[in-house]
Amino acid sequence: MASNFTEFYVQLWNVRLGQPINDDTGLYSVFQAGVPLNQTVYSDDTGTSKTLPGTMTDGVIQFWVASTTTTVDLSVLTAAGKSYFIEGLTASQHRIDVDPHREQYVLVGTWAVLSAHADGTVSAVKAPQSGGLPAGLRIKDVYVHKTTLGEGVGAGLIVDFGVSGDPDGFVDGMTASATGYYLNGAVIAVDTEGGSIVAATQLRGVLLMNYAEGNSGVTASAGAPGFFEKRNYMISLVTTTNNLVFAITATSQLTTVAGARGYVFYEYDIIPTAGN
Repeated sequence: MASNFTEFYVQLWNVRLGQPINDDTGLYSVFQAGVPLNQTVYSDDTGTSKTLPGTMTDGVIQFWVASTTTTVDLSVLTAAGKSYFIEGLTASQHRIDVDPHREQYVLVGTWAVLSAHADGTVSAVKAPQSGGLPAGLRIKDVYVHKTTLGEGVGAGLIVDFGVSGDPDGFVDGMTASATGYYLNGAVIAVDTEGGSIVAATQLRGVLLMNYAEGNSGVTASAGAPGFFEKRNYMISLVTTTNNLVFAITATSQLTTVAGARGYVFYEYDIIPTAGN
């Protein structure tokens, strides 16, 4: 009799030593192939429900999906802080190659508004993280891909991304009336003298920048253009205040929207210390 479920079995593999990696605390999330939504997964071939993110055992990622599902997307964060995004994973792929000396990574998460939300509601980003990101990660940039516009107010949805201790610390008030990629830079405005000044409103959150607002009259003695510089956010402690979150900005007046969704990318490197 044909099974109603298909098994996915993936092992972390050390490419330097040519042997499996034993990881009992690394996490993974399973997304629908090409769609930023959780895939329904099971813990056995009888359809027992499985909660995401899942935890590895001996460096093994194992789950089942309905037999009608042939591919999934997999986002992984190992105990050592290394992240991998495997797009279009099939059941015949059984290995993730890990270079223990690589230090630069991009963690992929998803976000979605699936039903009505109250303004300011904070929701967890769907990514392989729980109880706080691993210590020793230096987050350098965060950017967003909006894949689906949504309905009503969601067509211009305003959202923030950060950590639970500072929900708009990475991206502060991203708004988009179209789908696409949205990078995270400075807001430059034209002052009264025709010059350019750093504006008070900033898209980049304060955890990832230093800036001073410019004032009017940059060509006159009283004016100043201000300044903007990127900064890094260091994960020094593993705490719940370092859980990845997104928030719906209060000014969006969001009450009855559904459908807006996309991916969020956390570009980081690992500080090379013992254990990483």
